[in-house]
Order: sequence, then structure tokens, then C-alpha cells
Amino acid sequence: MKSRIIALLLSAFLPFGMIYAQWDISFRCPYNNSILSLHFVDDMNGWAVGCSGTVIETTNGGESWTPVKTGIDRQNYLSVYFNDNTNGWISGRNGLIQRTSDGGKTWIMQRTGTSKDLYDIRFLDNRTGFATGDNGCVLKTTNGGITWNGYNAGSENYFLSLCFRDDMNGCVAGGKYLNGSYTGIICKTTDGCRTWSDEYFDSSCFINQLYYAGLNTGWAIGDNGLIVRTTDCGISWKRIESGTNSFLYSISFLDVSNGWVVGTDGTILTTTDGGDIWNTENSGTKDTFYAVYFTDTGSGWISGKGKILRTLNRKCEK
Repeated sequence: MKSRIIALLLSAFLPFGMIYAQWDISFRCPYNNSILSLHFVDDMNGWAVGCSGTVIETTNGGESWTPVKTGIDRQNYLSVYFNDNTNGWISGRNGLIQRTSDGGKTWIMQRTGTSKDLYDIRFLDNRTGFATGDNGCVLKTTNGGITWNGYNAGSENYFLSLCFRDDMNGCVAGGKYLNGSYTGIICKTTDGCRTWSDEYFDSSCFINQLYYAGLNTGWAIGDNGLIVRTTDCGISWKRIESGTNSFLYSISFLDVSNGWVVGTDGTILTTTDGGDIWNTENSGTKDTFYAVYFTDTGSGWISGKGKILRTLNRKCEK
């Protein structure tokens, strides 16, 4: 199972409509390392992390990127999250979490109490945060990561993504290997991670990322073009036709209407109606995209193997 998940992360249409947007190369990694996670706090300041110790930051909207020293050279970083320009966290293989409180100048290793790979990390504020990963591992901190408490949401589950609305209510998403095939699952807690219940199950598609815009509306994306949506805070989920069979790895929404999805085969999908209709953008490549992040309808970034793409002041027509 773990080898399958790592392969998804490190592996290098049938469109309803084609949108042509200008995507420019914002950054090229000298060693062609895969860049797996992006996070921006505004349209100027952002961070990206990936394989072989890759951590970079921009203070000018991706016009240029600067390498960041974390004190660990060869770590495969899997997720990055910043609350503001100074406070941020990165997670990675073997239970690693590091924190900065000075905008990335220095990084402190945090004791997580686990050796599980941690694929996603998110914070509600500078004190309360969560991380998730292999074998049902869910971590929670209420002091900025000085200490982390571990919880289990099913040892057979591998969670790649999480989303919490407050310190008690949240979801984790991923999948498991069941009866010779991979299945997708979303699990929910209403008591701060102490107990978990299955919220959504898909018999054929692993779920790679979960995203909520507002309290009630969320989306999950996964293998074979999977997109599902909830408008009632996860009580029910409806599958939406994506128009592609590509594996979808990352999703970014500005609000309940405007969103983007990226994945294998250079896939970029965009919607302006909350996902009722997904249009395909022409990326000009068959490379795999691992992460997408938009700060407004005109400023967005996509990362893949060895590079970051940027689009600014986009004017697109269906």
C-alpha cells in the first residue's frame, strides 16, 4: 500500500469545453525534484515543498523563488501550511513535522510520536493544527506543535488529505486496499479526533484530496477522474462527471463557485459553477501536476516534476 501511495506522489480528454490560459514557468528545480505541495498566504507570499529536501519560498508572487534551509537535506517533504508570513509547518516522511515562527529563517523539529509518513498538515490558527498519514494516523496539537496527540481512524486506512472546520469537527480522506483493489474513503469526527465514522466510501477510486469552501460545501477528488461533492457538510456526497480519466491530485477553490483541479497527463480542470460543469484547460504538457493553489481568479500556481507554473491576470473564455 505504501509503495502505491508514494508512486502516486512521485510518478513523474474528454473535455466538456476547452479553455486556453497562459501558463508560464515560474520555477525550475535544478535537480528536477517533484514539488508536491504549495501554499500561499496572499498573492505575493508563498511556499512550496517536495522531494529530496526541496523547500522554496517566493515574496513576489512567483516571479522568483528562493531555496529555504531547514537543516535536513534529503527529506521528502509532503505538505506545507502557513497561517501568515511568519508561522508555518511542513510535514514529511517518517513522522516528520518542522515549524518556523520567523518566516522560514529557522526551523524547529517537532516531536510527533509517530514514524508514519504524514501527507497533509493544516492549522486553524497558530495553536490548533492537524496532520494525517499512513495506517489511520491522525495527529492533533493545541499548542502549535510543541506536543502532538495521536489518534487512529482505522489502521487499514491511508489518509492523504484532511479538512477541519474547528477543533472538534473535521474529515480525513484517502483509501485502503480491499479485496484486491483500491477503494476510497472519507472519515468524519465530531469530538476532536477521539472517534471516527465512515462518511463516504467509493469501491473503485482512491481519494487524493479533500477541500471545503465554507461550512457546508466540499469536494473530494481521486483516481480515474473522480470528483464528488457535498453541499450538506458531508451528510451526502454526489459524484460529478469530470470529463477525464486522469488521476486527480490537487484541488483549490476560492469560494463555492470558482475552483481548479490538477492531475496526471497535464490535466487542469476549472469550474465557475461549483463543479456542475468542469472545463479542461490546455496545459501544453503531459506532465503530472501534484498541487494547485489560487489566491484569486487571476493569480494561480501549479507544481509538478521539477517546476512550478504561474498564471496571472487571466482572462479566459469557454
